Amino acid sequence: MGYYHIAQVCTNGHLINDCFDSHPESNQSFCSKCGAKTITSCPNCGANIRGEYDYGTLVFSGTTSVDSYCYNCGVPYPWTQKILDNALELISLDTELDDDTKELIKNAIPCLLVDLPETPVAVAKYKNGISKAGQIVKDSMHQLLVDVMSETARKIIYPNY
Repeated sequence: MGYYHIAQVCTNGHLINDCFDSHPESNQSFCSKCGAKTITSCPNCGANIRGEYDYGTLVFSGTTSVDSYCYNCGVPYPWTQKILDNALELISLDTELDDDTKELIKNAIPCLLVDLPETPVAVAKYKNGISKAGQIVKDSMHQLLVDVMSETARKIIYPNY
């Protein structure tokens, strides 16, 4: 039976080392891409951030992806929370959206990041609401969300990406 190595990730979501525990020579206190502090455990509950899965045999497992939420407590990791906070701030800045539309978009955003039963409804709400936003907010939301949203949401919202 295999196990997960501990991952080291910066607070902006850049993977530093997917084998923090077994390859300390690759560890960094700060991210070489953005300068942010690195962490190896959930700030909320202290559970280790999952890194590469070790099968116990010589099997290449591919690239390790960085999780958005803690597997132990379900709280968003700092990089996910930053995306959610920035998306909410962008929506609040748009003067072309009424309060109801802003609320519709804000409530849809968390369901766009992961595949949930609610994701198709959230996609419809987001597309409906964001179509009324100013171009700068549309462009900024695209830049913020396109690389972190679930594959299902991305295919519908940004089919040409």
